[in-house]
Amino acid sequence: MWAAMSMRQNRFIYLALFLLVCPLDAFAQAAGNWAKFNAIRTGHEVRVSLKTGMSAEGFLKSNAQDDFVIVLQTGEDFRIAKNDVREIRSLEKDSRKNGTLIGLAAGIGLTVIGTAAAVEDTDWSTAQFAIAGSIVYGGIGSLLGFVIDDKYRANQVIYRAP
Repeated sequence: MWAAMSMRQNRFIYLALFLLVCPLDAFAQAAGNWAKFNAIRTGHEVRVSLKTGMSAEGFLKSNAQDDFVIVLQTGEDFRIAKNDVREIRSLEKDSRKNGTLIGLAAGIGLTVIGTAAAVEDTDWSTAQFAIAGSIVYGGIGSLLGFVIDDKYRANQVIYRAP
């Protein structure tokens, strides 16, 4: 089977397997780089994992050269030395707009593909079916995308110690 495949197909399969196996956030930022963390605004929700194994969630209050302060859910300020940090993750909610648009595109796309596969002739009833299906399934896709995206929290690494 593998011998019968072209070289181009083999490269595509290897690339797909590589992307499935490798965590994509590992490529996002070099370890020890504070640039992403320094760019976030005060009030941003973060989860900080310390080298001691302890972790804390809160909202960024201030950020200085050697340390930063987060406000814990209890309302207490928690000062953290940057040297003690193992990892920081952003916990901000994702915008619902992209999920809604992806759902809309998926609903309309599936309707178009289904209509094209089922069409034997090109008459007006087929076009009406495609338009109605795009509206109905596009709306369902948008709603599903909105609901799913509303539950999603951007759990992105914004700092990792070297």
